[in-house]
This record gives sequence, structure tokens and C-alpha cells, in this order.
Amino acid sequence: MAYTVVGATYQAQSLAVFYAGLDTQPLLSYEEAGKEALKLLNVELAASTLPDLHELSEQVLAFALKQPVDMHGLDDATGETLTVSWFADDHFAIAVMDATEKFQMHLEVVPVKKGKSGR
Repeated sequence: MAYTVVGATYQAQSLAVFYAGLDTQPLLSYEEAGKEALKLLNVELAASTLPDLHELSEQVLAFALKQPVDMHGLDDATGETLTVSWFADDHFAIAVMDATEKFQMHLEVVPVKKGKSGR
């Protein structure tokens, strides 16, 4: 099954939207989608100027380096700034909001089912 990762970040009255797996480089496994989600999460956190998000970025990086990566453990490996919500075993959302609410992020890993046309 293919997957897509979609997300949005809001900071300093600016909204950024990002995605992976919707173009010519599909994410063909749940593990691949999870790794891409962690990569995009870390990129967005590292770009922030808020110190507590840099600490979260380090926690996410340490989690991502563990092999094998079990996305079910991400919530426990990080502080209260990050939460993971599960909709199915392979469909989840990550939400990040700093204490001042100046930074907000939503990132979701979604299984993509092909239609009858094969797309």
C-alpha cells in the first residue's frame, strides 16, 4: 500500500504546507512513510527560532535513530509539546504546539488506496 505525509506549520503569522508521497516519489511502505514523517517533523522543528522546539527536535532525532523505529513510541519519547493521535494501525497524526502557542504544527501519515483507474 502507498502512503502520503501531509503537514502544515503556523508560526509568526505565516502558514507553510508540506507533503511527501503525492508526486513521482511515492512512499510504498508504512516504514518509509514513518521515516519521511520524522524527517519532515525534524526539518520544521529545526527551522523554528523557539528554544523548546530545538530540544524537541533533538528528542525526535534521537527517537528516529533507534532501529527499528516504532512510531507508537514517539509520544512517550517526547515531552508534552508533541502528541500523536492514532486513527488506525497505519494512520496517525502528530501535533506540536509550544507553550506560548506561537508555533503550531500538524503532520499526518495517511494510507492511500488506489482507485479503479489504478491511480
